[in-house]
Amino acid sequence: MYSLFRELSVQRIALEQAPVFLVSFFIANTLYKFGSFGLELVAFLTTWFLFDALFQTGKTLLTSNK
Repeated sequence: MYSLFRELSVQRIALEQAPVFLVSFFIANTLYKFGSFGLELVAFLTTWFLFDALFQTGKTLLTSNK
């Protein structure tokens, strides 16, 4: 997490990571009810990772076609 904020600009965090984080948080908050904080945290972080990977892949595909 520290590396994320250290390596990325504020603009990139606001435009790329914040929306992906919020979508992942909403999904985790509404769907993941495992009864264990640890499991829900791992599921949330996995969701955030997957959505970010999809977002970055889509962004790369869109910008490479131009």
